[in-house]
Amino acid sequence: MKRCSWVLLALCLLLTGCVKYRVTLNNGNSFTVLGKPKLDSQQGVYRYKAGGVVQTIPRSRVVSIVPAADDAE
Repeated sequence: MKRCSWVLLALCLLLTGCVKYRVTLNNGNSFTVLGKPKLDSQQGVYRYKAGGVVQTIPRSRVVSIVPAADDAE
């Protein structure tokens, strides 16, 4: 039983990293990314992965980053 609880805990922790986020820009456009974009404050950009490639977007263009609902796409 104790082993089963550890497996369930590990699975829950693994799945929490797979959250989709909705990024809204100052021009009204928005897009969804897998995993929360990380702010690089030295460069003034958010970094995120899209299609296996790291992309950047200027911090000044981002209005909000919120968890996306599964049906919002």
